[in-house]
Amino acid sequence: MVQFRAIADSADGKVLSDLKSVFRSCFPEYEFFLNDIDENFVEPQRRGNLIIHQVVAYADDEPAGVLILHTNIARSVTLIHFLGVIPSLRGPIPGERSIARRLVAEAVRLLEADTKTHGISIDHGLIADAIPVALDSWIRLGFKAVCIEFAEPEHGREWAKYGDPELHKLTLVALLSTAPTSSPDEIMRAGAGAYLIDHHGLPLDNPKVIELLGGAMESRLENQIAL
Repeated sequence: MVQFRAIADSADGKVLSDLKSVFRSCFPEYEFFLNDIDENFVEPQRRGNLIIHQVVAYADDEPAGVLILHTNIARSVTLIHFLGVIPSLRGPIPGERSIARRLVAEAVRLLEADTKTHGISIDHGLIADAIPVALDSWIRLGFKAVCIEFAEPEHGREWAKYGDPELHKLTLVALLSTAPTSSPDEIMRAGAGAYLIDHHGLPLDNPKVIELLGGAMESRLENQIAL
């Protein structure tokens, strides 16, 4: 049996410990993000235009997967920052949906819950930043590529400690509804702005920001609290 526990629903330090353990197993190269996970454990779930979800998936009561979402209200999009399953439990489960597919379904549920709880509209849906080796996996989960020229800074939000940002190539993928209300270009712009400007804090004159968002680029959101 697969169950989910959200950090926001529990002050239990074990849930936080389980989330970090699974995160390290799934994303060892993103050790720097553990500071964000700790911060989000003690800070309010909603901060201005941002709603944060940190979820642990348990399979038969053992930590098995992780899901970290940021709903960006002003840009009307929900970003999947991390979705992972421990190596021993990846792939199909006979007679059941895989844990990865269950995590995607949980992400959709949380997005829909945000719209009702906070009285907001998330027109552009779910977006993720796929590394090259994982792109096919995202496609199998139902996502579509909306920007193959996407890139993000090495070291995440801590890029400024290392000088000018060095970018690594990614693909923006989106979970499109059967009757989408946004065009692929609108979805790409919302996702790129939320990732590059609001989350990573890249300057507005960064070449990748200009390349993707150009003259229609939105300025930094005054009331956004960066993670």
